[in-house]
Amino acid sequence: ALRERLGQPELKDLVEPFDPEAYNAQATIIENLMFGTAVGEDFDESNLASHPHMLQVLERTGLNKELFAMGREVSETVTELFSGLAEDHPFFEQLSFMSAEQIPEYVKVMNQTSGLPFENVKPEDRSMILKLSFAYIEPRHRLGLLTDELQGKVLEARKLFSAELPETAKGAIEFYDPERYNMASSLQDNILFGRISYGRAEGPARIGQEIRAVVDDLSLHDEVFQVGLHYNVGAGGKSLNGVQRQKIALARALLKRPDLLIINRALAALDGRAQERLIGRVLEIASGNGDHPRIGVFWVLQNPKFAEKFDHVLVFENGRMVEQGKPAELANGESKYSVLTG
Repeated sequence: ALRERLGQPELKDLVEPFDPEAYNAQATIIENLMFGTAVGEDFDESNLASHPHMLQVLERTGLNKELFAMGREVSETVTELFSGLAEDHPFFEQLSFMSAEQIPEYVKVMNQTSGLPFENVKPEDRSMILKLSFAYIEPRHRLGLLTDELQGKVLEARKLFSAELPETAKGAIEFYDPERYNMASSLQDNILFGRISYGRAEGPARIGQEIRAVVDDLSLHDEVFQVGLHYNVGAGGKSLNGVQRQKIALARALLKRPDLLIINRALAALDGRAQERLIGRVLEIASGNGDHPRIGVFWVLQNPKFAEKFDHVLVFENGRMVEQGKPAELANGESKYSVLTG
């Protein structure tokens, strides 16, 4: 049903579906090679670059040296561009190869392996470099390193990897199959069965809308919702990211139907548009309707521009309140509120 929807002209090319016979340009090199989801830790991402079966497949297809050389190019480029940036620089949020803390480690490995033949490089250094090429996605990273020839070798390695998987590892990977549900992948990944294309404005949001529409059309909403509510998020919610934690904390507070809801910069992990949307939803709920009473809301805002949504504004400076009034009353050139909202 989702595939039919994605056939519409305005949604075309938003998703590149998985095809057992084709390379998926929106997926990493290692995703294309494994073409499945690891079950347990045997083929976990952290182990793949040193796993005996993986190394054997890379050697037999000649990918070991090619991917090592590719990883070196990635390392040289990334360390040169990012080594001078602070660890909390926003660029690192977009960098999938390595964290800011890992850059010195890669600089060290590059120096240690400079000029050495592949055979003389220590296994642990080879593994570090291979991890970089494993994570490469051409449309995302745009370093021009993924040739048609390399894609062909990855497809050859894909067939070899699955065909000669050791008996002891037969249950360690759930391979992608268009005709079968992948028990090791998420519900969303099974519906999508592919990767969202990079470089398309609002791509993930549009795909999310289409998946929700398909679930509603097939009357699966309640079942999917129940599955989500019963999902084990780990001790203290450790499986949740910062955005999910903040949204759940806000929902928990609203479910209590308090007389007064005090929110102190509780949406800092969300981007500006998401914050604005949630503020609007909370204020809509707080305004009350026939079934629910009104809720008073006191909100310490991350962005002063959102203050216009409220009835009354208090402006603080160095711990002291310096102004208060309705947003429209404070929106003049002499007001501190006006300066803050720019």
